Amino acid sequence: AFSTVGLQNIPDEILSKCFALSTSQGITPKQLANVWDAYSMNRKVTDLTKDCFEGYRKQVLKDFGDNEDSVVISRLPQKRANNDIATVTPNKKRLVTDDEGPLDRSIPNSVSSSISPKKVLMPAVYKSYDDREGVGKIVASYRPKEKKLPDSLERSDESQRCTISTDFDTNVTKVYRHMNFPLDERANILEEHLVKTGEAIFSQYKGDAEIEAVGVPRQDKVICIGRICNEAHEGRVNPTTLMLEGSKYSSNGARVHLDVSDMSKPYSLFPGQIVAVEGINATGRKFVVDTIYDKVVTPELKLEDGEKKALQIMTVSGPFTTSNNLEYAPIRDFLQIVCSSKPDVVILAGPFVDIEQTEDMGPELEVEGQPVTYEILFAQRIAMLLEELYEEENDFRTQFVLVPSLRDAVAEWVLPQAPFSNSRNDAKFLKLKGAEDLEFGTLGLEHIEAVGEKKAGQKRIHCFSNPCTFRINDITIGITSHDVLMDLSREEMNRNLAPGTRLVRIAEHLLHQCCYYPLFPASNVNIDLKHFDKMRMPCQPDVLIIPSKLAPMAKCSKGDTSTTMIINPGHLTKGTTGGTYAVMDIHKRKDNDSLSDSITINVKKI
Repeated sequence: AFSTVGLQNIPDEILSKCFALSTSQGITPKQLANVWDAYSMNRKVTDLTKDCFEGYRKQVLKDFGDNEDSVVISRLPQKRANNDIATVTPNKKRLVTDDEGPLDRSIPNSVSSSISPKKVLMPAVYKSYDDREGVGKIVASYRPKEKKLPDSLERSDESQRCTISTDFDTNVTKVYRHMNFPLDERANILEEHLVKTGEAIFSQYKGDAEIEAVGVPRQDKVICIGRICNEAHEGRVNPTTLMLEGSKYSSNGARVHLDVSDMSKPYSLFPGQIVAVEGINATGRKFVVDTIYDKVVTPELKLEDGEKKALQIMTVSGPFTTSNNLEYAPIRDFLQIVCSSKPDVVILAGPFVDIEQTEDMGPELEVEGQPVTYEILFAQRIAMLLEELYEEENDFRTQFVLVPSLRDAVAEWVLPQAPFSNSRNDAKFLKLKGAEDLEFGTLGLEHIEAVGEKKAGQKRIHCFSNPCTFRINDITIGITSHDVLMDLSREEMNRNLAPGTRLVRIAEHLLHQCCYYPLFPASNVNIDLKHFDKMRMPCQPDVLIIPSKLAPMAKCSKGDTSTTMIINPGHLTKGTTGGTYAVMDIHKRKDNDSLSDSITINVKKI
């Protein structure tokens, strides 16, 4: 199980401890491996050793129940397991009866004599949002090493310091029809993507090896271009199931096993990745790989010269309310920070109305005892809060960028995702007693443009697609609200990477493949291949924002021709407590100053 997450060599002593941990807690090996996968990335460790086992053990007990404070009573002799004895499902952290009946926390005398009182499992206690700790604490940051920047940001007093534009043809602009695309046309889209990306990768090759079709035996060193795929139908790709699939045009879709056992160079591979591999295919059935090329160089944007203004940008990702209510207290607190800081731009990524949370609320969605629709909930809890900012602050000039999520109940659930829009062109009011002032068919965003004092020609709310590429002045920003980092981490295999670099390497796959979702087949994601060209990056962004459940980060990725700031702001809420958001301070720059030398990034707790 550990080999599926990239952990190959485990000492026998550590392995026996893992076996004991699995047996005592009733945890499957796969669950242990998944905990190690997340723990290793968050702690930036690659090997399970004696030094880090204790921390890993605490993480397992935190996720599946503490062995010192709990006991699996269902393992008692069968004659004692009756309706009066509570059994425990370790990963549920709760007390249930054998027949899943009402909770019974009493333990008969015949059992209590053999069980220490401290081993009775108590119901899990979760922290509430009001009891959160470390408010304002910085959990991840970036500052340039070669240049010292001022502690405070010096911004001009102009009423409008920035201009937001989306003149890229890769952004979806309106809702489209999906789920009606023939299979042969899907295959043609994938073939076109493979050919174009493969040509872009091969154009940078400087060696003397000849290009050859996949599956053709050659005794000399050759270059083959194809898509990484997994021979197994399920599970993570590994050295045994690693294959390369050629294009239909040049290789008739042939596949060949890749042997990477002798590679000394670091590599990171996942299904769907377009690569050019250099090596020898002596038999036509196994390709012994020497080098792997996977980078696509995108053209740079040519912008006008001149002094570049200082900017402050905040970015935050939903859910915007805790999992146990619909009060949206976290987003209220965040907007208070926005009101006091007055940043130039705030980027809000969904989900705004989380479909997974609202389904748990029951068949009827109610706010303050009043049944509401998803649209009304968005209008009251999101749009109305933004509207109040402009009503109460006459000099409030902050612009907001809204990006939907696949978990948004008020948006289409397919990638690429269209921007937010009203379901009706003519919103109407409900003809219900007590709800005469509630509109239906609208998200309420249009009212924000009409309140308070507004400068002519300045737009306050910008609704963009998911994913999307846009510009704030001269800075190009790319963002996708889907957790692509988590999907790639579950499917990726790697070897010989430097300690602590795996998370950055996974994020760089998006830049190297020039695609916001390069994984194929997709991991529980609806992707419309007819619009797959809208998933590509038109250029290498200056800032790449990819919210994820993995550890928040702010890193600089240096490419061959340019650099990109990679930011994972985390999520504003984590269950019943608060999460994190990111603040970018961009100082004044001259023509020859790079963004990485002029920006500071702080990821803070709400």
